[in-house]
Amino acid sequence: MSYISMLYITNISINIMARISYNDKTNIINNVIQLKTEFNRAPSFHHVQVYHDNGWYIYKVDDHNYEVFKENIIQTVEYVDGKIKAADLYKVKYPDDEDFGVWAWSVNSYDRALDIIKYKS
Repeated sequence: MSYISMLYITNISINIMARISYNDKTNIINNVIQLKTEFNRAPSFHHVQVYHDNGWYIYKVDDHNYEVFKENIIQTVEYVDGKIKAADLYKVKYPDDEDFGVWAWSVNSYDRALDIIKYKS
């Protein structure tokens, strides 16, 4: 086992601080909870996934706004009735407000979103 802070597997970054064996790394990648292809983040913001390739996502927010970001996998915990049900869960994180400008960007066209992917890849 080795102690790591960033783990890179097939262009997927897993931001965790843990002791992970090689077999566990493979297990993580195979058991990641994926993002929904369509969801409402707030009553007026309906997000639809319009692009997902090589660890990059583009979500259309409305007719003139797109959010583009690189896949970021985080460790999470599932609670049921206030008790931990599962502790070894991993999911793709949708960027929060503070992530925009760091590893996620909001742009006004699909073409601009593709330009960001090309530039950052």
